[in-house]
Amino acid sequence: MINDLIKKFSKTSKFVKEELVYKYYEQVSKEIQSGIKEDGVWAKAFSISEGDEQKTKAKYIEMMVERLILAHESEIEIKEKERREKIKTLQTKEKLQEKENFKELWLAFSPIKSN
Repeated sequence: MINDLIKKFSKTSKFVKEELVYKYYEQVSKEIQSGIKEDGVWAKAFSISEGDEQKTKAKYIEMMVERLILAHESEIEIKEKERREKIKTLQTKEKLQEKENFKELWLAFSPIKSN
C-alpha cells in the first residue's frame, strides 16, 4: 500500500516538474519571438556553438531553461530556509514562555518567606 502511494506521488511529482519545464521552454520561446534575449547567455551560446546560428538558438534555449529551473529551485530553498528559521524562532519563543510560566507558578505556590 505505502509503495503504491510512493510510486503515485513520485509520478505526480515528475509530471509537475515536467510541466514546469515545458512552461519554461514556452516562456523562452516567446521571449525569443519577441526579440528579448539575455545578451550574456546568447554570447556564451554563440561561442559554444562556434557561430552556427541554429545551434546558438538551440543552446540558448537550453541554457535559459536551465537558468529558470535553477532560479526556481533557489527560490524554493530560500523559502524553506525562511520557514525553518521562523519555526526555530517560534520554538525559542515558546520555550521562553514556558520558562516564564514555570517561574510564575513556582512563585505562586512557593511558601512566602517571613522576616
